[in-house]
Amino acid sequence: MLFQRDKKTSPVAARLAQTAYRDGSSALGPKLPTMRTGEVTPRAVVIGFYRHLDDAMGVLHLGTACQSGCDYCCYYHTVASPMEVFAIREHVMGLDGPERERVFDQLAQNLETIQPLTPDQHNETNVPCPFLVSRHCSIYDLRPVACRRHHCVDVTPCKAAFHDPRTSDR
Repeated sequence: MLFQRDKKTSPVAARLAQTAYRDGSSALGPKLPTMRTGEVTPRAVVIGFYRHLDDAMGVLHLGTACQSGCDYCCYYHTVASPMEVFAIREHVMGLDGPERERVFDQLAQNLETIQPLTPDQHNETNVPCPFLVSRHCSIYDLRPVACRRHHCVDVTPCKAAFHDPRTSDR
């Protein structure tokens, strides 16, 4: 199963991701072989998938406390699928020189911070996403599913997790 439920994924989010993937993969399936020939890019495939996911999430009409500039979850340890990584790489390589260097510098700084940590220590340390710029996601349309699944109806637990990541269920 591509989207497995873990302690951080709600059953609803996992089910929606599975549905969007299934629906998206059937719609995108014919395009996947053409990626090898360069006719379709990873970014185009990922954006198509995300549109299906966003449509599926929109059906729920979830009221959330999340808003522009709320970046508490942008310090969580997160993962991305290989396809998401390729899509983000494609985006980064298309950035102008200074912005691309800013991303590379932040990635290097994050690596330096994270390398000596154990996995538990990493989860208990606020490390900013390299794409967080002035409290906003600079790759919002390309943010991985792991980022898309973070949403809340009350910002209080998010603040608490940010200020004391050791005692939270991130």
